[in-house]
Amino acid sequence: MGVIKEINFLKEKIIHQYRLLKWDEVDERVLKTSVYDSFFIEFFDEEMASIFERNNTRYLVEFLEQFSSFNYAYGQSISVCREWFELVALAANITGDNLRTCQYAAISGRWDILENVDKQIKEFNSYEDMLFIYIVDSDGANDYSNLLIRRINHLWNDLYKVIEEGNILKIQNVLMEIVEDIHIDFDIDYKFAPGEFPVFVPSLVAIIRVLIYQNKISPVFYKKDWLNKSLNLELAVVT
Repeated sequence: MGVIKEINFLKEKIIHQYRLLKWDEVDERVLKTSVYDSFFIEFFDEEMASIFERNNTRYLVEFLEQFSSFNYAYGQSISVCREWFELVALAANITGDNLRTCQYAAISGRWDILENVDKQIKEFNSYEDMLFIYIVDSDGANDYSNLLIRRINHLWNDLYKVIEEGNILKIQNVLMEIVEDIHIDFDIDYKFAPGEFPVFVPSLVAIIRVLIYQNKISPVFYKKDWLNKSLNLELAVVT
């Protein structure tokens, strides 16, 4: 499929998914999100028209990531949110943004996209981004030696080590430590703000999704009372 056909296909898919959104009878996941519903509805129409008039695919990725994050914060169902995160993966794939393609393919459960996309990344912005690609890269497309370097937040190093050991219980325990560590600064009394997105940590969610898919952790590894407290955990484990 050529790029123009891919863009047109994606445009039709976006329009279809937009029509399925429900703005009533939802409970916001992030405080004050509903304050901005009118803004985002108008923002969607204006940005879509501008993007496809100019074939601005790079901005399309950012726009879809922002709008999808808003949908999740607003309280759209997990299944609907995953459809939108799939759109992010498809748009990122068109632009050659391999990291975001992989992240959002995992988050949306599009394992076919994740399996076939190029895993070579020009530059990693964080340890967790590198760790995520390491987990899904069976061909060794990148140099992962930096995973051995001790970080200030050693929990990610610990996760790498226990994944290498293959000990399910240890992996699950470290993941919960990471979720709790992020939750303290990220989820408590967190209020929605346009322009700050996504409202979760993509590589953390993607790592949990992949580890469940690979049967390296249990799909119910978390503490049950944590499910509705963590934006990252809810998106990662709810089916």
